[in-house]
Amino acid sequence: MRRILALTAISLALLCSCQRRDLLVMDDILTLDVNLSRTAAYVDTSAIALPERLTTTFYNSSDGKAAYTDYLTPGRNPVYVGAGCYNCLTYNFATECNIVENASDLGGIYVHTSQTESAVTELFSKVIKTRAKYYTKGSEEENYEFLTMPVVRQPEYFWVGRGSYDIPYRYEGGPGVDLSIKGDIITCNGKVELTGIHGIENIGYVTKFLTNLAGGVYLWSGEPRPDPVAIGFGARAVAEESSLSAVFTTYGKLSEQATQKAARQTVQTVDNDLYILITDTGGGQYLFVYDVTEQVQESITMDLDIDIDLEGEEEIVIPEPEHGGGGFKPSVGDWNNEIIPVVI
Repeated sequence: MRRILALTAISLALLCSCQRRDLLVMDDILTLDVNLSRTAAYVDTSAIALPERLTTTFYNSSDGKAAYTDYLTPGRNPVYVGAGCYNCLTYNFATECNIVENASDLGGIYVHTSQTESAVTELFSKVIKTRAKYYTKGSEEENYEFLTMPVVRQPEYFWVGRGSYDIPYRYEGGPGVDLSIKGDIITCNGKVELTGIHGIENIGYVTKFLTNLAGGVYLWSGEPRPDPVAIGFGARAVAEESSLSAVFTTYGKLSEQATQKAARQTVQTVDNDLYILITDTGGGQYLFVYDVTEQVQESITMDLDIDIDLEGEEEIVIPEPEHGGGGFKPSVGDWNNEIIPVVI
């Protein structure tokens, strides 16, 4: 009996000396510092708003499957992942313009954007049919089939950070473990400058389409998706410089492998065609088509810089519209020895 009482007293003393704590307190000594850059071409980077929160997922190094996901802010965050070897991705929340697929698979996760409004898609289809009708290579049906592709929204700026970590076992009172990850913008900017335009004061608005760009990007490898899309965007007329300029966002150009694959499945090579649809103040429309494949493919970085100088070659002239005018204004020109159908 005395022995039992003694053991009971010792047990009570031990229980009283223990402090109750949350099981997650131990993991507070593991932190992840998320740093985001604002590097982007052709824009005022100070005006780029950083995302308030990012999806952060640790994937098992052994099988690439998601082990732990949290939603972190830029800066230092506690994370609650156990010991082990991991690859980590941190990226923006998904939006209508940045849709994330296959989030649980490191090798398969990718981001893409959605198709644009039906009115823009119908306009692009109208432009393509017009171009196919007057195109000089192949039949109208062949060219129309080749040139149709999804018209998608411009993606919003999308940050991705990548890291690989061997996280040790941690215990209360032991040394902390501090990890860091740097996120960069993986969407790229494109700039289009078209000079040699006269009659800019007669332009009502401008719509541009650039074809055969990447439809998305794999987050871990950074490789572009192999599905070609067209991007639609507006343009700004600069009367003093007789030019049209525009900056747009995209997931970049197709990979060489994807371009070759697409070329084998069509009757023509996979060109990056720039369609410029000008609507004058009277409602008349002019369509200009330029093959800018060389400028797109020779871009050293992801960002695309397309300059078309028509001064002294085939200048674009937008005449003053007749009162109550409108309709289509046919015109044909060429640039750098390329056949350019400009008929609507």
